[in-house]
Amino acid sequence: MKNETSKKILNKIKNSIDILFEIEKEIYELSLKIAKKLKKGEKGRVVFIGAGIASELAKVIIDELWFTFQIDSKKFVALTAAKDYENVIEQGEWKKFEEIASAPILQLDSINLTKEDLVICLSASGKTQYIKYAMKYAHEIGCLIALITDFEETLMNKYVDIKINTQFGPSILIGLNAADGGTIQKIVLDLLIYNSMEILGRIWKGHLVYIRPSSKKIMNDCIRIICEIVSCSFEYALKLFQKNNNELETAIVSELLKLDYQSSRKVIENNDYDFNRIFNTNT
Repeated sequence: MKNETSKKILNKIKNSIDILFEIEKEIYELSLKIAKKLKKGEKGRVVFIGAGIASELAKVIIDELWFTFQIDSKKFVALTAAKDYENVIEQGEWKKFEEIASAPILQLDSINLTKEDLVICLSASGKTQYIKYAMKYAHEIGCLIALITDFEETLMNKYVDIKINTQFGPSILIGLNAADGGTIQKIVLDLLIYNSMEILGRIWKGHLVYIRPSSKKIMNDCIRIICEIVSCSFEYALKLFQKNNNELETAIVSELLKLDYQSSRKVIENNDYDFNRIFNTNT
C-alpha cells in the first residue's frame, strides 16, 4: 500500500496534538518558569539537555532569540550528548560506572551549572543514560528540573520537578524517533518559547513586536504588524516604521502613546521591553 508509513506517522502526530491540549497546563507552568529566568536581574539560565534531535532543535531556537525577540541568547544553553555516547555504553567500552556517569557531569561543569539554573531535559524514551546522569547531578546541585518525554514511567521521575509527558510512545519506525516523536518535541519547545515570550510581552496581542527587518519580506511583515496593531494603511505604517529607525517596537509605542522616538525608547527600556507593562495589559 502506497504511503502506508506516512499515513501512520501523520495519524499518530494528529493524536498527539490532541494530547498537547490536555497537558497545556503543564506546558504553561514550565513557560512561566522560563519567563521568570529571563526577567531583568533574575539569576540563572535556562539549560536544555538532550542526546538527540530535540536538543539540536533547542540550539536552533536559541540562535533565533535575539533576532526574533531581542532576548539575550546567553540566558540559554543547549547541551547535546556526544554522538556515540549511548553506543559506547551499550558496547561495553566503558567498564566503570564512574566513566559513564562523568561525561554529562563534565559538560555541566564546563558551563558552570548552578542551583539558580533551570534545567530542561529532553528524552523521548525517558531512558537516555546521558540525561539520567545529567539530571541526577543537577538535582544534587539543587536546580529546578523539567523533563519532556513521551512516556509516563521513566528512569528519571525521582529527579523531576515538572514533567511534560506527550504520551507519544514508541516511534512508528522502530529505532527512529526523528521522523515522528521529534516533531512533537519541536512543537512543545515552540510552545514553551512562544508562551514565555508572551508572558514577557515580547509577543503582544498575537503579534511579534521585536523582530528586525533582515530582508525585504521581513520588513513587509513588520509593516503589516504595524497596520494590524495601530489600524492604519500600509503607506502610513511604512512612514512610521522609517521614522522610528526601522524598529518595529518603537514605531508601535510611538504611535499608540503619541511619543517621539527618544521618549518611546525610554518607555520601552524602563519597562524591560515588556509590552504588557507598557500598555498595562495582561497575558
